[in-house]
Amino acid sequence: MYRAKYLLHLIYGNNHLEQAAFDINIGMMLHTKGDTKNSQRFLESALRLHKKFHGSNSVQVAMCNILVARALAHNADFREAMKYQKHALEVYAEKVLVTEKRAQVYTRIHIVRAVFYLNDVIEMVLCFSTERMTNEQGSAVLSSVH
Repeated sequence: MYRAKYLLHLIYGNNHLEQAAFDINIGMMLHTKGDTKNSQRFLESALRLHKKFHGSNSVQVAMCNILVARALAHNADFREAMKYQKHALEVYAEKVLVTEKRAQVYTRIHIVRAVFYLNDVIEMVLCFSTERMTNEQGSAVLSSVH
């Protein structure tokens, strides 16, 4: 993927819409592997390119906002993640849910947002507690050996 991105960079430069597709794919692969810092960097690059080519209120930008919000949430930057998530959901409400009343849309948005972040927080707490128990068991084994 990196090589293909590099070749695209050589041919078209950094400001090409296809670069955004590569950035999203690389960002998602890094996110899956657990490298959320680098994932966030690639996803923010894709967001910048989509904003440039589609405008800040497009569905593509909203999708990138959600991906960046996930990366930020996994990096424990919840306030910033909420900003990206809010912008994405406002765009979706404007573009997709035009027929419903705004109050109903915002109520649903808040419910979805709460479930989304609650799931991420639970996942992170479980991960941290598992790491802590593993570290405590490792130190107990080491102390019993000495």
